[in-house]
Amino acid sequence: MSEQQRLADLHALNLLDTPKEEQFEVITQLAAKSLDVPISLISLLDLNRQWFKSCFGLDATETPRDISMCTEAIKEDDIMVVNDATKDPRFARNPHVVGDPYVRFYAGAVIRSPGGKPLGTLCIIDTKPRNLSDSDRRQLLRLARLVESEIRQRNLVGKLLSEIERDLHVGANAPIPGRKEAYEHLAQLIKNQTPVVIALGRVRQFELAASLHIEEKAIQAELAARLRTLPTDVKYGLWRNDQFIVYREGLSPVTTAALLSDIEKAFQSAFELPHYGLYATICLGVSSSPTDASSARHLLQLANDVQPPHTSTEKLLNVSIYSSEGKTPKQYKDDVLARLKDGILHKRFHLVYQPIVDVSSGLVVRAEALLRWTDPVLGQVSPADFIPIAEDSGLIVRIGAFVLETVARDLNRMKENNQRIVPISINISGKQLRDPEFVPFLKALMEKTQLDPGALELEITESSLIEDLQRASVTLNEIRKTGVSCAIDDFGVGFSSFNYLRRLPVGTLKIDRDFILGIDSSPRDKSIVAAIINLAHALGMVVTAEGVEQQTQRDQLGGLGCDLMQGYLIGRPETFDQLMSVVAK
Repeated sequence: MSEQQRLADLHALNLLDTPKEEQFEVITQLAAKSLDVPISLISLLDLNRQWFKSCFGLDATETPRDISMCTEAIKEDDIMVVNDATKDPRFARNPHVVGDPYVRFYAGAVIRSPGGKPLGTLCIIDTKPRNLSDSDRRQLLRLARLVESEIRQRNLVGKLLSEIERDLHVGANAPIPGRKEAYEHLAQLIKNQTPVVIALGRVRQFELAASLHIEEKAIQAELAARLRTLPTDVKYGLWRNDQFIVYREGLSPVTTAALLSDIEKAFQSAFELPHYGLYATICLGVSSSPTDASSARHLLQLANDVQPPHTSTEKLLNVSIYSSEGKTPKQYKDDVLARLKDGILHKRFHLVYQPIVDVSSGLVVRAEALLRWTDPVLGQVSPADFIPIAEDSGLIVRIGAFVLETVARDLNRMKENNQRIVPISINISGKQLRDPEFVPFLKALMEKTQLDPGALELEITESSLIEDLQRASVTLNEIRKTGVSCAIDDFGVGFSSFNYLRRLPVGTLKIDRDFILGIDSSPRDKSIVAAIINLAHALGMVVTAEGVEQQTQRDQLGGLGCDLMQGYLIGRPETFDQLMSVVAK
């Protein structure tokens, strides 16, 4: 090993003399507590010193390298263990052995750079002699791998920052699709018989804009910036300098409500100045295909015809929806809510179950309950469209109660049929989590159905937790007292961090499908997945990968030590009877 190359790797990572970082602090705390030692360190060996990136139980930031036990440890392949330093000729006269902190036991797991060079160790220290059991050895090595993952991720983030900044700069100045591009794409969707809802918009200035000398270019720039903040599944184009189109695939009227919600969020506080108020507003005409028109030209004409000609100086968005019945946007939304209420009343919702298997054995060990809604008027409605509307209206609480009751009934069917019980995961919305009646309802249901708490798992999305972390933590602890376990869904797309993760009583981490999609082709995604898996395992959690569709993805997950997986490669969502047949096999 070349010491010069080793030091070059260390210095290139820009770790030395940096402030404390939460993710490393948690690892040393976890190492000390889980391995029952008073001291745990992340030690990095510089030319003449060992510097501590994280230090638990010892008041120091660095020591001379020539008295560092880690200097010997990095010569090992993976770990060095000293059961009693006073009996080891290498360390018997070491100042840290004969003096404070009177080291007796030492175990250091080698930490390597992304290039494979030893940087230092994750070490644990005790002031009395002891042995390191096989299970403790595995735990220390596991935590060392987690440190390596964090270092790789930290390095990756550093490299990506400039790319992200460049991408943002390019994205912020990239031309928005024009009339020809947007029209051709819209026409192709309609030709392919893809349902679509469009909103044709126009920015109308008030006299205030002229009196404040707000230039046309500033208004155009504001419009372009707001359009770029729309979700990725919403497409847009600039029709003219003051006119634009926004469209989204999906059936009306549910998609209409979802599209208007997206536009409202994107244009929140737009064209407004402090102390003056609005200096411009937006008029939107909405139409849909195939309900209203079967060609792009006709669809645009209808949207243009219903576009409000006059605007209110107190409203940012002025919307008119094409309807043969002449309904207002509010009436339109009320119609969707009425269909949802009808679905609840007439039990038009049903569940399907997607199997979750053990990565190593392929055995079905869990399943996820997924909600479906088939309406006699709207047809099959995507959960992505109706769940947000149900949450906004509060109907999600009643729908969520139906899901819990159905799953409890189906689980009891397994028990009655003397089948192997497969735990079922249920998605819980943020509104349910914040509902003070949710936990009492859950307790009452468990008591009524005599359901084994271990057969039920509640999945909460990362974004729902972050909305009110303190309140969520209290609720999750109350849920845990019932014996029901909890999982974090779509991990990696929110504000993923050690800080909140270690504070929550969750047993499972579900990796978002976006990372799994590129795990076999993107080194970046693979690195992120590896870091998440190591993190979860270090915290005693089970890891489930979502959206596994290719055998190569399954192979990669197996190599990274992922526990469970689900996706079309494993099985599509199916009826409960079909699930029981699969489990029986």
